Amino acid sequence: EAESYQNYISKNGYTTDFVMEVLISNDGDSFTIPCRDIGTFNAVIDWGDGTTDTITAFDAPELQHNYVTAGTKTIKVSGTFTNIQFANGGDRAKVLGVLNLGIVGWENLKNAFYGCNNMDVFIAGATNTHSVDETVGMLRNCSALGFAQLTTFNTTTCTNFQNMFKGCGNLKFLDVSSFNVRLSIDFSSMFEGCSKLTDVNGVEWFDIQSLNNPNDLNDFMTGVTLPTARYDQLLINWDALTVKAGLQPDFGASTYTGGGVAAAARANLISNDLWTISDGGVA
Repeated sequence: EAESYQNYISKNGYTTDFVMEVLISNDGDSFTIPCRDIGTFNAVIDWGDGTTDTITAFDAPELQHNYVTAGTKTIKVSGTFTNIQFANGGDRAKVLGVLNLGIVGWENLKNAFYGCNNMDVFIAGATNTHSVDETVGMLRNCSALGFAQLTTFNTTTCTNFQNMFKGCGNLKFLDVSSFNVRLSIDFSSMFEGCSKLTDVNGVEWFDIQSLNNPNDLNDFMTGVTLPTARYDQLLINWDALTVKAGLQPDFGASTYTGGGVAAAARANLISNDLWTISDGGVA
């Protein structure tokens, strides 16, 4: 799978660029890339219509571009571009997809694509996100998102995953096996409302030992159903950790195997760590 993405981005010349596809519905319409005052910008934007702009500030007027003709445009950003934040506003509905997250010096992805309700694909691809400190609401309410490739997404320095995939009701599968979450202090509502999600590969290996508030797992997977084997392994792994007392995780309709190690682990988390666990019960 990783090789196929590498071939895809290489074939399309996306090796280091941040690449985003947008729909311009009418001649003369504009598109604005929204940013926050985080980090230093020194980037070139290729707007996909034969024009480019150089960006050196988070609020540069050149972040708004007027298109002469309507159509689907492929925007490529190269250089240093530290953040993006639609935050459920602006031109979020014009975004059709992220085809390569790119190597552009990402530092913060809080609410980055929140509300991009017409985005149906998100490919991290060739990227380096090792400096990203939070992904709160990064893909929140991307309700059309049917495919997300995050196997190259580096979360080593990320401290907060709250609402990251909340409301992605069209996603059926996620692979978060590459996520290093040992610094995270909040997983609340991370997968809440992902009602079609039937598996989250790698979630069972999440290191939750930095959580320090009883609410940090609230609504973690409300509406989700993990395979029983994966939920079993999660319970076993998390019981073996030193965890915050009083956590209240919701695992949706996920069921565990009764009478075995997983059931004992679940019981330990409830009796020894005073957890309140919501799930689908015994398989």
